[in-house]
Amino acid sequence: MNLISNIGFGDGATHTFDTGNPFAAIPLVEMNEPLRHPDTTAPAVGADAVYLRIEHDLDARWARYMKRTKRIKRWFRRTFLGKKDL
Repeated sequence: MNLISNIGFGDGATHTFDTGNPFAAIPLVEMNEPLRHPDTTAPAVGADAVYLRIEHDLDARWARYMKRTKRIKRWFRRTFLGKKDL
């Protein structure tokens, strides 16, 4: 079902110049039934975790955070300078 007409294809478009693109001429279709929203929603915890890990590159950040030199510097700041981790 397509409820939106994409008018961003053609010579005046910013990125999508190809009017022969299959997405350029998708016909509009009316809805047969009224739109019904769900009574409740629940987060997809697994999907959120995957998104955060990939989008924010958590593995690389964790690897940098756990480097020996960084750990020693953090320990030194906490122990002798009284500064907390950021």
